[in-house]
Amino acid sequence: MKKINTLKKNYEFSNVIKRGNYHVKKQIIVYITKNNKNKNIIGIAISTKLCNAVNRNKIKRIIIIIFWGFIVKIKVKDIAKAAGVSTTAVSLVLNGRPNRLSETTKEKIKRIATELAFQSACGDDLLNAPDQHTIGLVVPDNQDPYMLDMIRYLQTYAFSKGCIAFACMTGTGVAYSRAAVSALARKGVDGLIYLPPQELEKEDHLIKTLKTLQDQGIPIVLLDCAVYSLFCDFVSSDNKYAGRLAVDALHRQGHTKIGCITGPLTLYTAKMRLQGYRDGLSRNQLPIESALIQTGIRTEDEGCIAAKTLWQNGCTAIFAASPTAAMGVLQFTQENNIALPSELSVIGYDLPKTSDIPFIRQDMHHMAELAVDLMLERLEPSDDAIPPRNFYLTPELI
Repeated sequence: MKKINTLKKNYEFSNVIKRGNYHVKKQIIVYITKNNKNKNIIGIAISTKLCNAVNRNKIKRIIIIIFWGFIVKIKVKDIAKAAGVSTTAVSLVLNGRPNRLSETTKEKIKRIATELAFQSACGDDLLNAPDQHTIGLVVPDNQDPYMLDMIRYLQTYAFSKGCIAFACMTGTGVAYSRAAVSALARKGVDGLIYLPPQELEKEDHLIKTLKTLQDQGIPIVLLDCAVYSLFCDFVSSDNKYAGRLAVDALHRQGHTKIGCITGPLTLYTAKMRLQGYRDGLSRNQLPIESALIQTGIRTEDEGCIAAKTLWQNGCTAIFAASPTAAMGVLQFTQENNIALPSELSVIGYDLPKTSDIPFIRQDMHHMAELAVDLMLERLEPSDDAIPPRNFYLTPELI
């Protein structure tokens, strides 16, 4: 609320008290008067005995929202228009009467009713403001610098396109990810850009939740990782190509004992990069040896142990198919004084630009732009049904 609409000075409160325009309710006093522009202003005094400062401020905000709701006379039809429902539906929900509306619709009506009061208090006309889509963004990892950069860029790009992206970073847990998806849906986001967690299983409840959102008309764009049996737009790097690219580069250097270290094969990207590695070996007429493949790597220490195993099995080159795996290999070479690349050649994945070894880099910014563009296309009204589409962006060797 603008300062001009609130009482701040002691003399302002004194003037209102003298005029008699105030209401007392136990430990709360509300003062109302008009300023020099003949506009209503409100002042609120709450006893310190009632609650702490944080809760006193909350109470003040609620009173102000209610006050301005009465002053600007927000109508049921205004709420119905903004929520896209009937006036009867709004009346039933706001009066707490029995109805058959879904919980999502009820939450939406209540949220918009509050927003209209708040916007009016701020002097903004919500109904006449430009339409602004909201996108939920759920990602599992908040430690990867490449992922953080992509999140920031995606939010900036979405804003440049006239929409707001709310990001939830949920770690690797499926339960947290599902809770974030459900919460964003209840808050009424228009669409969801989703990067699945590593531990997602084929029959997990999270997949059922995502399908329910689709059934309710909320479009989903999957980013980086596919989800079993979920059909929607999908944006990813060409992970198979990345594996072939790494093997081709190492083979050109004369290596024939090329190992691979990758993450859990339940993870789409790990599985595809391993498949690309195998395709690269076959294309270069090199044998595929299980002794030269280490999977399931989640930490740098596990990557270090995997590198030791491959070294002992005679590898002269390693494709470390994740940032964690690459850092584990570098840890192994440093601890054992192994010279790079004269004794061991390594190609990593999404490493810092200052890295001493070559690595595969994904175009995260292009992925973010494409995900937002696809979402906005889905949100535009259309009579033509667009089938789900897959986009694989070509990574490069740095």
